[in-house]
Amino acid sequence: YPGLAATDVFRNARGLPRPLRTAAVAVHRLAAAAPAAAAQTPVFLAHDPGTTGVTGGFFGPGRRRRRIPRRVLRPDRRAALWAASEELVRPWLPDPTWPPRSSGGHAEPAASSPAAGTRNP
Repeated sequence: YPGLAATDVFRNARGLPRPLRTAAVAVHRLAAAAPAAAAQTPVFLAHDPGTTGVTGGFFGPGRRRRRIPRRVLRPDRRAALWAASEELVRPWLPDPTWPPRSSGGHAEPAASSPAAGTRNP
């Protein structure tokens, strides 16, 4: 993950009370890395030939490999997060039938689906 990146994500965050939004913007400006610096780890992992075949890891800012917390390795928690994420994004999907509603895991789009081959679940 890139860590805290200096973007305007909180400036127009609807649903947050103004005082909280103002505080978040201030903290963000003080503690966040520039977007280019925050992008270094994901770009490195995507581009560097030395990372070919590196899977199952978690990398943080500065290209540092991080320990994966045990709680995120639990299949029931991962399935619940996936299902909740599907429901949250469903209204913004061009095809509301994709992804199919899951019962814990995730499913690939059907070969006939317009989404087939365009999403990486």
